[in-house]
Amino acid sequence: MDTIKRISTFKPELLEAFKKMILGINVQITEDCREKSHSRSPMGKWFFIKEIDADEIVTIVSQNHYIMSGLKLTDLIL
Repeated sequence: MDTIKRISTFKPELLEAFKKMILGINVQITEDCREKSHSRSPMGKWFFIKEIDADEIVTIVSQNHYIMSGLKLTDLIL
């Protein structure tokens, strides 16, 4: 029962991101995040969440192996 109580205190966005990471469901990044990345290489449209740190910092990878780290949950379209 402690686990259920602990999980219920997480933000819904964090739980949704964790679910998509575990199930391998792809996500998109916001236009603002895409513009701030200053990437010259093609990023692609869809990304997979590879890591979520304890401070809710996210690392994602695109289908063409472009890696972005240091993102916030608000940078993702879940």
